[in-house]
Amino acid sequence: MIRIQTLHIEEFRGIRKLDLSLKGKNFGICGPNGTGKSGVVDAIEFCLTGDITRLSGQGTADLSVKHHSPHVDQRTNPEKANVTITGEIPSLGKTIKIHRTVKNPKKVEITPNDKTVKLIVAELETHPEFALSRREIVKYIITPPGQRSIDVQTLLRLDHIERLRKSFTTFNNKRRREAQEAGPNLRQAETDFKNALKIDKVESALILEKVNEKRLVLGLSPLTELTEDTSFKSSMETSKTEDKKPALRKAAALDDLEELQATLQSAEPSDLINSREAVKKSLEKLKDDEQALKIARRHGFIKTGLDLISDDVCPLCDTPWKADELREHLRKKILSAEEINKLLNQLRLNINTILEFLTERMQAISRVIQYSKELRPSIPYTEIDSYLKSLKESETALNDFLKDHSRVAPALKAATDSWWSPVAAQQAQIKGCTTAVKALPDTSAEDEARDTLSVAQDRYERLLKARKTAKDKKDRSTVAQKIMDHYNITVTEVLESIYDQVAQNFSSYYRAINREDEEKFVCKLTSE
Repeated sequence: MIRIQTLHIEEFRGIRKLDLSLKGKNFGICGPNGTGKSGVVDAIEFCLTGDITRLSGQGTADLSVKHHSPHVDQRTNPEKANVTITGEIPSLGKTIKIHRTVKNPKKVEITPNDKTVKLIVAELETHPEFALSRREIVKYIITPPGQRSIDVQTLLRLDHIERLRKSFTTFNNKRRREAQEAGPNLRQAETDFKNALKIDKVESALILEKVNEKRLVLGLSPLTELTEDTSFKSSMETSKTEDKKPALRKAAALDDLEELQATLQSAEPSDLINSREAVKKSLEKLKDDEQALKIARRHGFIKTGLDLISDDVCPLCDTPWKADELREHLRKKILSAEEINKLLNQLRLNINTILEFLTERMQAISRVIQYSKELRPSIPYTEIDSYLKSLKESETALNDFLKDHSRVAPALKAATDSWWSPVAAQQAQIKGCTTAVKALPDTSAEDEARDTLSVAQDRYERLLKARKTAKDKKDRSTVAQKIMDHYNITVTEVLESIYDQVAQNFSSYYRAINREDEEKFVCKLTSE
């Protein structure tokens, strides 16, 4: 891509001033420790990319090019630290000059400053992989099969691949949560619609049968098919007494209230009890073991550290440690992290079960409050409103934990406190609302039919909307999952093919160097 002709280094790293004439050939640098060998490599990388890998990788803390590249005597004068390369671009047949100063490392001076030359230099900036330490090379050779694509990615500084993977993962997780959240809303919409028509299944034949019963009362022609555009109220005239009636519709409201009353009188469902107990047990375990969640969060970090071990020293903090003992120590932590991750996955399933029951109860209580407001005169609902707020607090606490696993205490309280049966004052107001609705004047058969069809129409439209939303969110989740899977598979295949190519090249180079007695040599890289 570029052949270096000359290299000028000034006040950079440990070099005061140095001019090298490389004449576009390969070269090696040798000399005692501390004579500036690494400084020459750093200078080439800096001039081409504006960065120095050794000052920006893992374990470099607060090191930076601007503050740690100038010669120690020019630490406060970064403008004096500069590197200039003249070179040849064979593909263009052009000679170029590249100049950078540490004061402004991202600004590069290119001569000639034409478009094609700038594109070549821009591409060079994305490929600093020529600056590899011995540890990186050794790690690359001994990496196990399952880790190869990740290590090739790290070795070649392809950070954008990991960033994109994380973006796809985040997007996929968000779409999956949305699909999961749409499920309870759809089930509740189906329940509300069934209650309006007093049916036990959402089937076209059954729906048309019940709707046509009401239409027959009003002398309307029966509906023959059920589509998204079907109107249960087609050709229905407004009742002359419509304006004199209360705002709410007695029959539909009474059905909702009586169903809630029956639910409150029944025992807490076993599915809810089991889920609350499982969540409580898991959250108590996490609360008692303060290190558990920390280990879970550090799973990837610990795994990276295990893969980096090559000497009797911690590869993350350089603390002396026998390699075998350190490997065993980190393996135990990984097993612990994997166990915690399994616990969290099961915890999510149980919490979602609780949230489904909570959603159903909150919607039922919201309707009681609405009916209490619509009665003329309205009746008190402060206790019911307080009950609704407590339900919402439990919902928020559980959802917050799913987003941030450190919020254990509020979620534990939400799982521990049983909200299935409201307190006496709350039940009294629910009963009071039911009694008030029952006391409303009875409507004629015609008005009752109109009310039923109006409520059923409203809930049918909400059901259709909930179905569409659930389908859209499920489709988006499916697409997001396919995109992430395809990306992961493709990236792994490409990166591992690079690794395989290195093994093949190594074999051919080794055979060439040792052709007298190793003509049939085949390289196979394995992890020890």
